[in-house]
Amino acid sequence: MVSYATPGGGVGPHFDLYDVFLVQAKGYRSWKIGQDCDAGTQLRENSDLRLLSNFETSEEIITGPKDVLYLPPSKAHWGVAQTESITYSIGFRAPRLNDMIAYWTDERLEELSADELYTDKSMKSAQRPGEIRSDDLRMAKEQILEKLIQSDDSNHWFGDLITQSSIDLAESDLRLAPDWTCVHIVNNSNLAWYEDFNQVHLYANGHHSTYSSDIRDMIVVLCDKREIKRSQLPTVSLEQSIDCIEFLIEMGAAYTE
Repeated sequence: MVSYATPGGGVGPHFDLYDVFLVQAKGYRSWKIGQDCDAGTQLRENSDLRLLSNFETSEEIITGPKDVLYLPPSKAHWGVAQTESITYSIGFRAPRLNDMIAYWTDERLEELSADELYTDKSMKSAQRPGEIRSDDLRMAKEQILEKLIQSDDSNHWFGDLITQSSIDLAESDLRLAPDWTCVHIVNNSNLAWYEDFNQVHLYANGHHSTYSSDIRDMIVVLCDKREIKRSQLPTVSLEQSIDCIEFLIEMGAAYTE
């Protein structure tokens, strides 16, 4: 987000739910840093900007051109322009818990058999017709949670979620050219990997593919350097390395030259 303000201008005291870097591009702005906030912090009424009804200043910082101010999640702050001012606000948001639950349960539902039914064999019959008792709810929740947390072989839900791109990156029809020399990761692409039982699961832009641990070092280089030369590919697992690169290209996460 980019904000412009004339002297004395500003949004007002507020807090964000994510890590934020405030980059001063032009002019000077005074930043008052306040208290830690949470979901119960009282906000002003009739405002969509999460403005605080009470602000407690703990320190004040003046930022000028090229200065960067970091604020952790839920830290109250209040910026006021001292001169004509332009500030870039760069936020890094963690996954929402409701999204994490949705991804996890969706994956578990795909693995559960439709033949597994709720059972209440050990429950006594209700004495009052139509009554749902607390024990009924407890048993239902216990059976659901047991299926959710039981050991399973698939944990792709987390990797798929955290590598989802904030912009729409379409899958690509490109293919690996025979004469390629270097593969590059697309700037807006997100990569992550997870290793278990001599397998490496690679995640790219919300998709995943699995390889042997023989190409783990190659995947680490791609995540770190965001590129790898053809001459750096592991010769003992060359076919898998090529398959991995083709997967990244197909997902719109990489290109070659």
